Amino acid sequence: MPANGLLPNNLMTNGHRLNSELPIEEKILLEKSLDFVSEKDQKGPTIDLFFHELTGNESRPKRYFETVAGLLGFLLFAATLPIFSLLIILTSGRPIFVTDHFIGYRGSKLKRFFYRVRRSPGSSQKTPIGKFLKATGLYKLPNYINILNGDMALVGPNPLPVEKSEKLNKKFTDFYKRFATKPGVIAVRNGRSWDLDQDPSVLSHSLQCELRYLVYPTLKKDFYVMLGSFEDRVCPRQKSHNSQPAL
Repeated sequence: MPANGLLPNNLMTNGHRLNSELPIEEKILLEKSLDFVSEKDQKGPTIDLFFHELTGNESRPKRYFETVAGLLGFLLFAATLPIFSLLIILTSGRPIFVTDHFIGYRGSKLKRFFYRVRRSPGSSQKTPIGKFLKATGLYKLPNYINILNGDMALVGPNPLPVEKSEKLNKKFTDFYKRFATKPGVIAVRNGRSWDLDQDPSVLSHSLQCELRYLVYPTLKKDFYVMLGSFEDRVCPRQKSHNSQPAL
């Protein structure tokens, strides 16, 4: 698709192009002003949209850290798999794993595995080993398979379920931009921040935080996320929000 057919008139007169060497923040602002898909034509986050402004924009230390951490996480998963599998079977039988489907990079539909922490599907009661796995976050260890497969990053946007992603994509016209990077095993915003029954301003703030993360993912931002201080340092919540987040 020709770039000049997408650019606003005021930018075309200045000779800007989508592949110009603009600062990343200016590129995102440029992308934001383009009418990729009208709201009435949106059918979900699997629409093939352009994310080349963000391709390969991670800092080099972050990429190295992701590689090392992903390998170490997988080795920990492989080493503890026999132990946790046996404990799950002894305390509550099979299955050992449960799965869910989520929307990943560029709108791809993917599957990930977790250790089962509840006694049965739909049950709210956790098993003894399930309580431990949930409290420590070790129930996510099978997700490191997705990191090695290239489906997920160590840190990134929350890998939301397909149905929730489709609803939010129709609610926020900027929502598709969060698919410009891989979702994270450790999420920028936790699952509760994306509950659909919350005030729209909470959802808007969650999207704003994720977009601020992916403009330029760095190792420092990853540490902020892992330490639980990303919101305070990078995207503090204001007293009022527009329904449409802006970069």
